[in-house]
Amino acid sequence: MQGVIVRQERENGILLTNRSLVVQEVTRNHAGRYTCQASNVEGDSTSPPVILAVQYAPLCRPGQVSVYGVSKLEDAHVTCQVDAVPQVTRFYWTFNNTVESLEVPQERFTVGLGGRSVVIFTPTSDLEYGTLLCAAENMVGRQKDPCVFHIIPASEYLPL
Repeated sequence: MQGVIVRQERENGILLTNRSLVVQEVTRNHAGRYTCQASNVEGDSTSPPVILAVQYAPLCRPGQVSVYGVSKLEDAHVTCQVDAVPQVTRFYWTFNNTVESLEVPQERFTVGLGGRSVVIFTPTSDLEYGTLLCAAENMVGRQKDPCVFHIIPASEYLPL
């Protein structure tokens, strides 16, 4: 597999010397396998890869379903997926409506591998339509911006 050539960009914190690569202000976009290639009149050579693993707190995975149209007494299986390194150690769910904000008890949701949690939410009255917030935590920290899911009456739901 062909990689991307890293070039010196002092303004972006990428510094190259005769023997070193320095990456300043590392972000998760810098993670990956790095090799060094050299060429001279004798030939070409490539070093074994060095893996740069970047740890970060959980972030919402893009492209999730964010609106659930549900009838009263109908189960909505709301799935929250996050990306994190290292893996997620805990999930938190909160329900908000126009009246209150309630933490969802852990026994009401499942936690799967790969940064995935599912809560089964069943509205029984008009006050049980609102917003579910999902946040995860790993050894780096707790998710800063929770994933947001709107639970609305099925009669108001118009899928795209």
